[in-house]
Amino acid sequence: MTRAPAFVIVFCLCASMSSAGEGGALPGAFEMSLGAGWVGGVSMGSRPAAFTGASGSPFALFTATTELDGGPRLDIRIGRRLARAIEIEAAGSFAPRTLRVSASGDVEQAAPAVAAVGVHEFTVEGGAIVEPARWRAGARVRAFAAAGGGYVRELYEPGTLARTGRLAYAGGGARIPLAIMSASHRLEQIGLRADVRAVIRSAGVAIDSRPHVAPSVAVAFYMRF
Repeated sequence: MTRAPAFVIVFCLCASMSSAGEGGALPGAFEMSLGAGWVGGVSMGSRPAAFTGASGSPFALFTATTELDGGPRLDIRIGRRLARAIEIEAAGSFAPRTLRVSASGDVEQAAPAVAAVGVHEFTVEGGAIVEPARWRAGARVRAFAAAGGGYVRELYEPGTLARTGRLAYAGGGARIPLAIMSASHRLEQIGLRADVRAVIRSAGVAIDSRPHVAPSVAVAFYMRF
């Protein structure tokens, strides 16, 4: 994950220059959100199943192709404001997924076959969001951009095998404040937050070394302190 942190730093620097001098930051220095969403299905690569004969030359018995189904996702986020338009945040998520492996191109011309196994997917992420004042739509909708990276841990059912992968993401969303509290409350604001992202992942259950991209959408309830 050497590229993702550098990408986030450049992302924040560009955002800070573009938003210099803008006002109207959200109240509260800290934010906590709890939400749910959907992560899209993604192909996790193909690889031939090779056999080495007596001659020492390998040949392919069949080709295995893997696909991770889409499914619901639960996540929790904790953020802290660094500057008027820049925040950092850490997040964790859980998603029940299904991994499908299909075998085709059998050397003995057998019919294609598909096997499926349940996978419990956990992620830990860190990233940054920027919210320049010029991106606002009216008095309530506050749009933002987000980028970051992290790790994904995939636990096969019934918990006998685990794989670890890496991820990076980029996207955006919006916050809609629902209520602003009085100055005497530690809780300063509550509202809704929506996120749309492209998630780039590698390793883990993938059977090749290429990055794989999947869409992700989520809606969360947030509180600012």
